[in-house]
Amino acid sequence: MKPTHIAIIMLRHYISEGNFVYNFSHTVLGTIDEKNKIFKDGNDNEYLPITDTSILTSEIPYGYDNIISIDDLKEMLGSEMPLERAVKEYEKERKKWFYYVGRKKTGEVITVMFDLNQLKCEDDYEKRFTLESTEESLFLQAEDDIDDIDSKITSLAIDIENDIYTREELETIKENLEYIDENIDDVKKIIAEKMVPTHTVSNKGEQLETDIVGGTLLNINDVYSKVTKTLIAQDEPARRMIVEIVRKEQDKRLKQEAILLTGSTGVGKTELMRLIAKYLDKPFLKVDSTQLTIPGYSGTDIEEELWRLYENCGKDKEKAENAIIFFDEIDKKGSEKKDDISGQGVLNVLLSFITGTEYMATANMKDPIKSVRIDTSNMTVVLGGAFTDVYEKHNTKISGFIRDNDEEKKLPTMQDFINKGMMTNEFMGRTLIVKMNNLHVNDLKRILLESNESAILIQQQIFNKLNVKLTYTDGYIDALAQDAYEKKTGARGLNTKVDDTTWCCFDEVYSNPGVYEKAILTEETVKDPRQYTLVKKIK
Repeated sequence: MKPTHIAIIMLRHYISEGNFVYNFSHTVLGTIDEKNKIFKDGNDNEYLPITDTSILTSEIPYGYDNIISIDDLKEMLGSEMPLERAVKEYEKERKKWFYYVGRKKTGEVITVMFDLNQLKCEDDYEKRFTLESTEESLFLQAEDDIDDIDSKITSLAIDIENDIYTREELETIKENLEYIDENIDDVKKIIAEKMVPTHTVSNKGEQLETDIVGGTLLNINDVYSKVTKTLIAQDEPARRMIVEIVRKEQDKRLKQEAILLTGSTGVGKTELMRLIAKYLDKPFLKVDSTQLTIPGYSGTDIEEELWRLYENCGKDKEKAENAIIFFDEIDKKGSEKKDDISGQGVLNVLLSFITGTEYMATANMKDPIKSVRIDTSNMTVVLGGAFTDVYEKHNTKISGFIRDNDEEKKLPTMQDFINKGMMTNEFMGRTLIVKMNNLHVNDLKRILLESNESAILIQQQIFNKLNVKLTYTDGYIDALAQDAYEKKTGARGLNTKVDDTTWCCFDEVYSNPGVYEKAILTEETVKDPRQYTLVKKIK
């Protein structure tokens, strides 16, 4: 079907439970189903408006903000203007908007729209800011004659703590941000600070810091900000994992339950745990669950894995006993057979590990010359797995979105992991389930362009050491993302593909030092790594 409309697609960023910030992501051409409010682009991707209640619980982080017909756009900007240029002009204007989206206690979705160009604070007279309600949105505007700003904002009854946005905060946004899409982390931090309490009050009226372990304040917002600079398109699951791990640090009893981190291959489960451990300054051990067997059988024993952790901690026993342990590929241990030594047998062993027990860690169970007693009761245990069968067999979506009022369309329950994932009742009874987002083409492009550890950034740094600037076309990025999406290899596939497409270019540059100043990668490079362009230095 020929596209008739243009939609502004917004990207959701998690702030706190039920509270989000949206910023401009991209524009798409497509068609609109007026009845169901579903916009479909040329690749059959479907989007709901950011005010739709179901989008707040969907794993898909995109929604549309504004839709305009192609005819109306041409009429607005001039019929003689080429469509491509008209879209770019429209984009330029819409990039200046961002939104806060949250829920009131009644369940109603509330939206606050910010236009950075309107947030002007003149020096010669006092400006006040207020939120004015309209039928669909709440627009933030600058006004001269508003005195009772606090009561006007408070009357909106936004279900968040400290809901008053002061003049100083808005000034900060205006001064620090040219476009919200370039500075989303700053905005998230400002809003998060208003929503997440940093203290609580005891029965005696004393002010106590909440996230304290051993007298050290754990800054959830800081860890979250650092993690999401590397791990792209996983804002909400990243925030949830950080909060749950920090919460376990408040009471040792919470560590008797594990976190089951699920998600497709390549979405970043291991990377998320590595980053959280790094920024919480905790030892981290990844264990390949497929290699685990119960004691006495061929394979890897938990005692040997704990010895590896002990050595990685410089043989600091106390440090090792406070580590984050990530048992990856746990879904491969699902089995219907109770006597399966590599399946349910391992799950039963891990159950004891989770609830807390002592092991004699050793480098070799067959010849335990050296050993040390390790207590697991203070470890944070995370279990990772794709659980493809559970999610594929469970009908979770309608038109690509989860509907709150449709019981058959909700995410899999614990019982689904027991029945379809072949996990045991006892094992699942000790786990909290967190699901990471599936990665779509635009997410994969963002990973390449935005992550501070992206594969293309690493290659650029390598080429820089040779005094050669590595550049790429939009077609190169698009082709890489499309390839990873079609092959379902996720972010991991991007890393491999970037290596595959740059090795020939690196070979020539490295073998001819001082000859070239620039290398250009194109869409053709993805198809054939020998297809690239080198620009020689001018002598």
